Amino acid sequence: FDGRGRDKYEERKLHDERDISMSLRHPGVVQAIAAFKWACGPETHRALVLEYCAGGNLEERVAREECGLPIDLVLQYASEILDALAYLHCKEVLHRDLSLDNVMLTTLNHCKLTDFGLSTRTEAVTRLVGKPCYMAPEILSHASHGVSSEEVYGPPADVFSFG
Repeated sequence: FDGRGRDKYEERKLHDERDISMSLRHPGVVQAIAAFKWACGPETHRALVLEYCAGGNLEERVAREECGLPIDLVLQYASEILDALAYLHCKEVLHRDLSLDNVMLTTLNHCKLTDFGLSTRTEAVTRLVGKPCYMAPEILSHASHGVSSEEVYGPPADVFSFG
């Protein structure tokens, strides 16, 4: 992370991502190993060291398959993703950016959720974020109906993003 030119919201999100990532311990979540912050002249830099997942992400894996993934593998992946998502929600964390490219694969072909940059604690939802093609309809339409994000975004919206 590079601290140059960041507004207060972006700076807070970097802190939130670090704090959330470092607090999660589950086999279906990419583990944060360490967080660093250092200054180099007037610039502040940050790094978050994450567990390495050699299998790439699920989006890449699906793209490599001409005939789709075998059903037993789809069921395994779905079970692992939902188990990790349930863990997040028990910890009162909303992922808010669940998509194929945010699911990593291990060398043993297991799924792990990653990228908690848009995640938040359930009590801290103030902005709607994520990829529109994965968002629940109520998330997409909230602005046009004058509904606050606190009323709309919760665990059900994460589950919708799962598919």
